Amino acid sequence: MCKNFISILFLCTAVIIYSCEKDDPNANIQPSDNNNVSSELICEDVEGLWQLDANCPTYELPALNIEIDVESRFEDTIPLTCYDDDRILIQFYGQTLYANMDTDGTLTIPSQEFQADFSQEGLELDILDENLNITIQIDGDGDINENSGTVNVNFSFTLIDDFPFEEMTSCVLNLNR
Repeated sequence: MCKNFISILFLCTAVIIYSCEKDDPNANIQPSDNNNVSSELICEDVEGLWQLDANCPTYELPALNIEIDVESRFEDTIPLTCYDDDRILIQFYGQTLYANMDTDGTLTIPSQEFQADFSQEGLELDILDENLNITIQIDGDGDINENSGTVNVNFSFTLIDDFPFEEMTSCVLNLNR
């Protein structure tokens, strides 16, 4: 009888030990405050006037004797406006462009068009309208926080309708408060 009692006691102890849930070592870890930041707070933090430092190559098209200092086409400051908690409105060339922003401050500029004024360049191309504007496609990406940001932008356009390719140039825009 003692032998059965010890066997039953051993069996019950084994069942109790193996039926208990093991402790999850991550169970008591709380998410950090950074993971709980809403896109609204990030958006509001980047709203305002920013100093802009553009780093762009000179655009050259030797066959048409065209050379444009792209950097000089940017203003020294650029206003950013928070819109819908996850969208930044950008005033550029007197027009409004936008970038989508996530909670980490990652920016995505989806493809969109704006009119660029080329009246100062003295270009005589068929693609320029009567105001010497050209339609330019812009897209890009970057990162921004409350004090600084870097945005990589691509500009593409067609200079002459019969050209079998689009022209393109890129810039890195550094933003600081």
